[in-house]
Amino acid sequence: SKDILGFEVGVGCKFNCTFCNYELRNAKITKLADPRELHNYFQEAYSKYGISNFFASDDTLNETDEKLEIVLEAMSGLDFHPEITAYARLDLITSRKQQLELLGKIKFRSLFFGIESFNPEASKAVRKKSGLGNNYETLKNIRDISPGTYTVGGMIVGLNKDSEQSIFESVDRVINEKLPVSYTHLRAH
Repeated sequence: SKDILGFEVGVGCKFNCTFCNYELRNAKITKLADPRELHNYFQEAYSKYGISNFFASDDTLNETDEKLEIVLEAMSGLDFHPEITAYARLDLITSRKQQLELLGKIKFRSLFFGIESFNPEASKAVRKKSGLGNNYETLKNIRDISPGTYTVGGMIVGLNKDSEQSIFESVDRVINEKLPVSYTHLRAH
């Protein structure tokens, strides 16, 4: 019951962030998992072994709506709720509001966001979308639609076009507004 099984909806990552050295970045996903097979995987893990904890090993599970839809479809009709942890991009949820609805239905156990920076200029410099909405507001929405989801945000300290003031202001804002992000992954760039 304490084991965690991994699964992957699609191999590779279609993005090409400047700081990433993942060899399958900037790739087109050619094959996605069949939701029926993923459903059977979840059900067998639970029925035979009592496993209800899963990790989506996709580099960016929300890079397309379709990947989230596959997970949601795979969960349909199960006799338990899979507790799924995944990596997602906050900026994509901000720019694709329909993903909020999908997240609300899936109710992830936890999400790790590679935020990198709340500063739009620094985000743009590392090829992260910026200026497409308010990431702070998106965090509030995630808290409201899925209050049981634990969220963690990773930031890169020292990005070009970022400043010490900007970094502290964003962290202070997250704390003051009680946004659901724990910063456990700060790294120098």
